[in-house]
Amino acid sequence: MNNNNFDYTVQSKRDFDSTAEGIINEIEKYGMRVLHIHDVRATLAQKGLASDSFKMIEFCKADYADTLLRIDPRIGVFLPCKISVYVREHTTHVSVLNFDHVVGLFSDKSTKDIFVDINTILRKIVSKQ
Repeated sequence: MNNNNFDYTVQSKRDFDSTAEGIINEIEKYGMRVLHIHDVRATLAQKGLASDSFKMIEFCKADYADTLLRIDPRIGVFLPCKISVYVREHTTHVSVLNFDHVVGLFSDKSTKDIFVDINTILRKIVSKQ
């Protein structure tokens, strides 16, 4: 993985549905809560557009969100966290924002520490797929 990328992406060893379910289970193991699962394929189909399978899983760890938003409410643009599960060329992929770049935007140590922790957790979740 190139740290200059805006994302961290892996190819899953499992099918699309199993991968999405695995992501949800891992999120919960880390004490986070899934807030919403966007079925992008279904949404596009409602508009008459065809696409491969694509789900965006939004989730949050409440104590991190609370701390970050108390430090600076503008940090809300990075929340909630999202993991994308999608099919490209018959292969399931999992992508997440590379928070290495986000960390560099802040000088406050506690903000940096939380984003480093989030980045570590997200990579562990994604890498298990």
